[in-house]
Amino acid sequence: KYLLLNYNFKENKNYTLNILPNGLNDIFNNTNDSISIDIKKLAQEEFGSLKLTLILPDSSQQYVAQLLDNKSNIIDEMIINNQKEYTQYYPSLSPGQYTISVIDDKNGNGRKDSGNYKEGRQPEKVFKKALENLRQNWELETDVEVKF
Repeated sequence: KYLLLNYNFKENKNYTLNILPNGLNDIFNNTNDSISIDIKKLAQEEFGSLKLTLILPDSSQQYVAQLLDNKSNIIDEMIINNQKEYTQYYPSLSPGQYTISVIDDKNGNGRKDSGNYKEGRQPEKVFKKALENLRQNWELETDVEVKF
């Protein structure tokens, strides 16, 4: 699913990764055909950075916080225990719109649980807030007070 390349790529330079036939095997021992992938390392100035501080309602509770992109893909997920404030720094994010989602993880299992009518259990509450638009070569510092 992932291929990690450990190489010191230079900014704003184009590269091509060529993988010859039978160069990769999957878990079923299937091999690849020829693969050619163009790679370009963007300059640091083309990214923005985000310093996000969450102000949580109860320091004795567990929360699951997710940073989401504009397509609701999870960029990062954090489990936060026994903290009133939590700060996370993202030094290189693509410019665009991001949203923070915080789950009030009452049962401490690290995910959102739906309710159960027969058991009389309510679904876990979710707080969502769109952040200010992140711009290129911009550092955004934001405090988000979480209220359910």
